[in-house]
Amino acid sequence: MPSSLPNRTPSQMLLHEFERIDALRENIERVIIGKSGTVKFLVTALLARGHALIEDIPGIGKTSLARALTRSVDCRFKRIQFTLDLLPSDVIGMSILDSERKEFVFKPGPIFAHGLCDDPGIFFITEK
Repeated sequence: MPSSLPNRTPSQMLLHEFERIDALRENIERVIIGKSGTVKFLVTALLARGHALIEDIPGIGKTSLARALTRSVDCRFKRIQFTLDLLPSDVIGMSILDSERKEFVFKPGPIFAHGLCDDPGIFFITEK
């Protein structure tokens, strides 16, 4: 155990973790109002290292919810807008010629974020 932390009992450590989870939920609920059940669901998916599918009518704040969660845990968030002309390189990125250095430089696509949201509201959480 690091020396900077005081000696704590397991129950004190567990209580501290619950407080941190509550602080995370409260932080997200400052942005997203009236969706506490969905926020709990997403925090649970984060803790379980899982994925979450958020389905709702357009304009209800699914993207804002996903963005608030990823920003609350200090991660990168990206969104993909699926259109008819979407190419694989729009998702994974591509190598572009840097004319000054005379070499190809990889420009990563949105798939390289910790939190990813697409049109119907699918939200992925990857390890930081």
